[in-house]
Amino acid sequence: MQQIIKFSNLKPVPKPHLKGKFCSVPFNDISVDPNGDFTMCKCQLHMPFVVGNAKTTSIEQAWNSELANAVRDSVIQGTFDYCSWKCPGLKQLENQVPSNIKISTHPTWINISNDLSCNLKCPSCREHVIIEKDPVILEKQNQLIDEIVSFKNSIVVNPCNNGEPLVSPSTMYLLKNIDQMDLKHVKLYLSTNGTLIYRYRDLIASISDRIVGLGISIDAATEGTYQKVRGELWQDLMQGIQWLFTLNKPIHATARFVVQGKNYHEMRDFVTMTKNLGFQDVHFQLIRDWGHWSDQWWDQNKLSSEEMRCVQQESTKLKEEFGNFIIFDSEFLI
Repeated sequence: MQQIIKFSNLKPVPKPHLKGKFCSVPFNDISVDPNGDFTMCKCQLHMPFVVGNAKTTSIEQAWNSELANAVRDSVIQGTFDYCSWKCPGLKQLENQVPSNIKISTHPTWINISNDLSCNLKCPSCREHVIIEKDPVILEKQNQLIDEIVSFKNSIVVNPCNNGEPLVSPSTMYLLKNIDQMDLKHVKLYLSTNGTLIYRYRDLIASISDRIVGLGISIDAATEGTYQKVRGELWQDLMQGIQWLFTLNKPIHATARFVVQGKNYHEMRDFVTMTKNLGFQDVHFQLIRDWGHWSDQWWDQNKLSSEEMRCVQQESTKLKEEFGNFIIFDSEFLI
């Protein structure tokens, strides 16, 4: 019998004002985090409700569990009990619940976030460069990928959502061998910091028809600010991005910006820069306290009340000017 994981502190909150709205994500997506927990959204922060754990539960079991069905039922009923208020998608829901909702036996999109490997140590994310070498974690990553490739339905895989795919050993194995593994039904979405795109341009070009999108985390509009919030590889980043937009097969690229005390003043410049570079959209997220830094660091880098008011005012103006080119998490808009 499948083990069901429950959070004792979880309190589902109905949102009756969303009655008649619909979100397709829980009918398509599943994610697995560094703890092995499965959730029914692209972002665990947007639905922090566990429907299984990879230590005891397969993707298929989690997807078809009672808890996963409870999530989907809440969407059908229009109460969205398990969704976080922070989800930006709640403001952009479809206006009608489909009359015939079919639930696939397998997800069509999966984010794998249990490999934290990355060549950068962005302060908002981690204290040290991490290259995953734990054989247990790598084996679990490989098992997840093996299960995914055994599915018969078309599926999009984000293979290293919490790190850098061009550093992750198991992800690089997948990228280098996907064309030889008879995986015609598997497409890729890559969440990347962009600094290694140019180094691996031949690999990316060779599998560009497999890549449905890239999410590139940048967090700055100038080299000076980039050095403060991410590191010293600005030129590598820009070289990779400029090359990316020369590909014969265009790849949908989203620019990401984690707003914090050191960079909030560059939001408008960031929108202008990324639009000029060729990005299809930008996503602003608020810095989160992941518990890895001291209280002093957090106090120095979080937004003050006054700074947050400035950010909200600027966000409203940017949304009016640039419309759907910009995606904001819910905290940004007044």
